[in-house]
Formats: sequence, structure tokens, C-alpha cells
Amino acid sequence: MTRAQQLGITEFPYREYNKKGKISYYEREDGYWWRAKYHANGFETYLEFSNGLFMKREFDKKGRQTYLETATGVLLDMRKKIIKKGRPKKNKL
Repeated sequence: MTRAQQLGITEFPYREYNKKGKISYYEREDGYWWRAKYHANGFETYLEFSNGLFMKREFDKKGRQTYLETATGVLLDMRKKIIKKGRPKKNKL
């Protein structure tokens, strides 16, 4: 059951908005829907569609996209890897 069906909505397209005025949920009369989540800076970080597809994105402090993943796999990963500093621990034999 879609969100519009749960709420008894009969006028389409149906939209919900987040606190910043961006569309967070959209649904058509035929039942197709998508929902979105946003970064504090307004970038779309997650999109999910009623057909099972999704897109996940991450951004750095300057707003550059550093990560992109879709339902078909990871397409971009430029995130900084955390490297522990110091000596490696010796294995006890």
C-alpha cells in the first residue's frame, strides 16, 4: 500500500516536503512513487523509487560528490580512507 493510499489521498500528484521546502516524497496516481533524503546543505543523499531502484550519494565539506551507489552497485568511491598512525602491532607466536 502506498503512502497516498494509507492517507486516503485522491488528488495527484501527491507531494510531501521537508522543513527546507524540498520534496521528500512524490507519488503519481498510478502508484509510482519516490522519496528523497537531503544533506544539511541541500544535496540529495538518498533517492528510492517504487520500482526498487535507489541512489545513495555522499558529499565532502566543499559540496563535491565523493560517493555514488545505485541498485546496480558502487559507481564512484572517492572517500578518504582512515589510516591509523603508529606502529603495527607485532603478532605473538
